Amino acid sequence: MFLAALLLMLPAAVPARAAEAAVWVFLYADRESQGSYTPANQTASRGHIQATVARHGTGGYTVNLANAGAPGVTGVPVVTAVDDAGVHCQLASFYLADDETTEVVEVACYAGTVPTDSRFTLSYFRSTPPDSGAPGAYGYVFDNQPAATTYSGAPGYNSAGGPLTIHHAAGTNIWTVRFAGRAFDNIGGNVQVSAVGIVPMRCSVYQWYPVSNPPGVDAQVRCDRLSTPAYTPQWTLAYTHDRSIVGGTSGFFGYLQANQPGSAFYVPDPGRNRAADPAYVHTVTRSNPGRYQAQVYGPLKEPMTAHVSVNGDTGNFCDIGSWSVTPSTQPAGRVDITCYNAAGVPADSWFSLNYFSP
Repeated sequence: MFLAALLLMLPAAVPARAAEAAVWVFLYADRESQGSYTPANQTASRGHIQATVARHGTGGYTVNLANAGAPGVTGVPVVTAVDDAGVHCQLASFYLADDETTEVVEVACYAGTVPTDSRFTLSYFRSTPPDSGAPGAYGYVFDNQPAATTYSGAPGYNSAGGPLTIHHAAGTNIWTVRFAGRAFDNIGGNVQVSAVGIVPMRCSVYQWYPVSNPPGVDAQVRCDRLSTPAYTPQWTLAYTHDRSIVGGTSGFFGYLQANQPGSAFYVPDPGRNRAADPAYVHTVTRSNPGRYQAQVYGPLKEPMTAHVSVNGDTGNFCDIGSWSVTPSTQPAGRVDITCYNAAGVPADSWFSLNYFSP
């Protein structure tokens, strides 16, 4: 009531400012063989948003995000398999339901090209300008016209207010998305990507780097079809720098890029190694080929979501095996990650990890 009264005291001429990812929801779908359920581990920006998961066939899931959708505003989901057997999950499709309030996300999981049941994490976020002006940079995009050579109308969000453009070099499986704006012009941050399509495919974060004319950042995506149908891969991508994967600066969040795949233990590049408390940095341990443990330092609590993407010009892929949170000790969390080559055999790989706890 106090907050409502305070808002009424504001001058009428002050425009309302939209929060980054004014609507967001994340969930952990942990019952891979159950027909229909409400995930216990889910959190949203608004209390009336609720996620349900329905399995409609082997490896196929429909996630209904009630009260998360809105006409005319396209949000973006990302998905990560939680599995320890070389399974990857992708977005088969996502769309607004007929009731115009429920966002529907279709998830498909595969072992190679074979539909396979799997657990997964899913995050969904949608934003409208103007941005709050918080420090850092945030953007997301859905490449829904992947065959276009240059495309500037893709659904997405840019916290700097600048344009989003996607370029596809003809005859390659590499796409480049540019987030224009001085806030993006840095070497740090984190990028997550998910393949979108009705046939098995995987996408990697090839690389990301600052550009100066105009200032911004280029994030490159590589996608591979795993079967023969002539279907051009689509993808969703989220970029964060000193912000969470849902775009804000509240809560406990962080990320890292694991850039020493053969090292037994190391501190990843500080420029791309952010903890919820700047006094900390995360570390990575390698226990076996392709098997890593990311130690997360600083404040953290449950519920938490995490996403991982393989990095590099590679057909490899990475999954989350499990995670644990121990708020009273340091490290406060651990995320187990396994990376595989294209054949599904554990293989050393670069990867980017992003986590968020509101």
